[in-house]
Formats: sequence, C-alpha cells, structure tokens
Amino acid sequence: MKKFFSDLGFFNYILLLMALSVCIISVGIYNNITTTIEEIQEQYIKDLDKAVEAKREELRLKGLLLTDLQ
Repeated sequence: MKKFFSDLGFFNYILLLMALSVCIISVGIYNNITTTIEEIQEQYIKDLDKAVEAKREELRLKGLLLTDLQ
C-alpha cells in the first residue's frame, strides 16, 4: 500500500484525494436535494386535505352539505 502511494507521486495523490472528496460531496448533495417517497406522500396528503376542505366549504356555502363530519 505504501509503495502504491509513493509510485503515484504527490500531485497524483492530491488529485486522487480531490476526486474522492468530490464524489463524497456530490453524493451528500444528491441525498439532501432528492425528496423521499415519505415526503412526497406527506405533501400529497396535505394537498388532498386542502382540496377536501375547499370542496366541503363550497358545498356548505351552496347548502348542499347534509352533515358536517367535523
């Protein structure tokens, strides 16, 4: 292992470290940006709840809502 690094030379060793660092950082950024399925489901449920409340209010104002489920 020591022979491998001494054969690389200092400049190539630094380039290798930089390449590994870029890979690690890019994976970290990708994981922070990418939304998970759970986050998408939570947002979908929130949007669906808002739509249901809006429709319920619309029906209540028209007098078509027979029972208030709340």
